[in-house]
Amino acid sequence: MRRVLLFAVKAAITGLLIYFAVRSVSLEAVLERIGDIRVPWLTLVLAVLAAQI
Repeated sequence: MRRVLLFAVKAAITGLLIYFAVRSVSLEAVLERIGDIRVPWLTLVLAVLAAQI
């Protein structure tokens, strides 16, 4: 029972922190940035990331 309560408290704190981090982000700006991604650069970045792992 104590483990479940501890998990619930951690999940609630995490959710609250995510809410505070995201509440002022403009969804339109995020979608505009995603639309500006260049596929060759994204492929290069993913390749380098995979090489590091």
